[in-house]
Amino acid sequence: MNKVGAGEIETPLHQFKRTRELELLDHDYYDRIGKFAHFFTSKRYRPQVTARFWHDLRVHLLGDSRHLSCFSRSVLSIAYCQRSSRYREYSRESTVSLESLPYDPRWRCTMDEIDWAQLTRSTTKRSLYSQEIYLREAHRDMANELCHQLSYFLHSYALMIIKPDGLATGKLEPVLHHVRAQGFAISVIREFRMTRHHWRELWRYQLNAASLDRLAVADAFLTDQTALLVIVHDAKQEAAPATVRLTALKGSPSPRGRDEHTLRSLIGQTNRVLSFIHVADEPADLLRELGIILSRSERRQMVGRLGHHLRSAHEDGSEIAKVIDSHSLPLKEVSTDASLRRVEIEITAQIDAATIHNSAAAESLQKAILSMKAGRSISMLGLLESLEAIGASCDSWDLAVLGAHYSPHDEPGVAKLIEGVKGSLWGV
Repeated sequence: MNKVGAGEIETPLHQFKRTRELELLDHDYYDRIGKFAHFFTSKRYRPQVTARFWHDLRVHLLGDSRHLSCFSRSVLSIAYCQRSSRYREYSRESTVSLESLPYDPRWRCTMDEIDWAQLTRSTTKRSLYSQEIYLREAHRDMANELCHQLSYFLHSYALMIIKPDGLATGKLEPVLHHVRAQGFAISVIREFRMTRHHWRELWRYQLNAASLDRLAVADAFLTDQTALLVIVHDAKQEAAPATVRLTALKGSPSPRGRDEHTLRSLIGQTNRVLSFIHVADEPADLLRELGIILSRSERRQMVGRLGHHLRSAHEDGSEIAKVIDSHSLPLKEVSTDASLRRVEIEITAQIDAATIHNSAAAESLQKAILSMKAGRSISMLGLLESLEAIGASCDSWDLAVLGAHYSPHDEPGVAKLIEGVKGSLWGV
């Protein structure tokens, strides 16, 4: 067996030579690949990447290459090609130029390397997400940053968004309290400005069935508003992924037949539009939504903040308290009667005070008010167009509350491209 010489530092190369596995290997093949790969990884990559590679090398040399990372396959393919005298140049560390190392296109993270069984139980979701730039970018970045811990992250972490309507109505503190009581720790919490792009892409495969009125309502309370991204760690470590367990605890978006102990019931969600919170349904959605909300540098920063606490229920109590304090007071209420009174007063005052050149638009507004008073549905998109036509405006929150209550939510006969995945498929 090879021993570490005087003055030498023990490396993964020495450790590997001491293992019993070496007795099963072809020594010349190992020497050719092992020496080159040791130099290649130890000189150029972070310790966790090197550790991942040496694990993969053992697996590869023992005859099972099915689960090698893209990084490890690339290093092995480069090392394997060094059969000629050129190999000796690479084996002498003092003479090697890193820039001279050949580039292998297999280095790239490809969709073939994604373990879809780990990400989703939906074949439709797999088909659609495999073509998505968001999931592809996020998967590559997270795989490069987390290496062998990516599987743990996907299984043990979940993503939740406190939507602008949730912050405005003071739902943050009760949501975090309930989530923590169910065995989740708040690992990351950060504000972001939700744009029309964010929410349209987050729910792209559900909004295909949404009415144009519903889209207009969502614009009124989501676009250009503050939201919170919350990443939680599941301390219970159950068989099902954390995303699936948190989705089950969240409950159905429809109040009808929803369990009273679910999170949506506890925070008083009464309709599907003003839903206050969002949870990534499965690990695939966790990855995809990180790709939508965060840039590459922000994703790397997030992983850096998780750091050494990736496998523990670590919380930054002072940061969480600071965020809760800044969003603790409810600024709005969900009251259709109060919103209707205010909108009626505003519209009537603006019609009376202005010289109306579009009497049809003014009449349409008055009819919409009467219809809502009678409990009948209206077109929120039509109401907004009439307001614009006469140059009038109303509070966007009041319009959102009325639109969520009185406007049709869905296009008749149109199914969502992706429906919710049943927890039973994951054993929940």
